[in-house]
Amino acid sequence: MFDRVLLVLASVAAYSHAHSPRQSGCAHNGIFFTPNEVVGKTIMDMDKNGDGTLEQSEVVSEFVTRYDSNNNNEISEAEFVIKWMLRYHDGRDFAMYLFHHFDKNDDLKLTPADFLALRAEIDSDGDGKLSEAEFRTFMIDIYKNCVPGI
Repeated sequence: MFDRVLLVLASVAAYSHAHSPRQSGCAHNGIFFTPNEVVGKTIMDMDKNGDGTLEQSEVVSEFVTRYDSNNNNEISEAEFVIKWMLRYHDGRDFAMYLFHHFDKNDDLKLTPADFLALRAEIDSDGDGKLSEAEFRTFMIDIYKNCVPGI
């Protein structure tokens, strides 16, 4: 029942976003959060202990807990897109674009293996840790590549 309610809400949100006269690019945000604000909220959601480092267990826990509706330890594109849109108010196109950047093996699902590969990609200083600054840089680049002019 809850999943049906989420689906209806997401459909309404998608319709509203698609028909908004202020929409521009694939990162339209109905509540007008800037990309920096969305990234900051995402970091706050993931960094459970507040130490400035995004541990693999924190990242996986955040995504599995928040996005895996059917509790199968995999996040489908539909699960991710709907929940990203509801949580951060980005448009459907951006949420899909982001999902495909997170899906490192292109199997149309997110698993702990994808997050491990993603961490290795984002860890720009090679220290084996994912800092908030590294994650912020990665995410802002995704916004810039998706929406010219950001």
